[in-house]
Amino acid sequence: MRANRALTPAQVARRLQVSEGRVVRWLRAGHLRGLRCRGRWWTSTLALAAFLETRANRPAPMSLASDASGRVFAFRRGERA
Repeated sequence: MRANRALTPAQVARRLQVSEGRVVRWLRAGHLRGLRCRGRWWTSTLALAAFLETRANRPAPMSLASDASGRVFAFRRGERA
């Protein structure tokens, strides 16, 4: 069984290879469960695992493709954020 440890946004960002600001936005929006204590955000390893599990099988977002004239002609799968 995994131990439930407290993590800072910087630690989460390093693990997921994203910016610390992105992690804070996830926390503020409630996508990643956490709490704010004395002006600092904290989350847990279990909350991070739950966050990753809910996003594991999501398809990449659709984006528009256009030709040189700017007319939209197709949808394509973009990069995941």
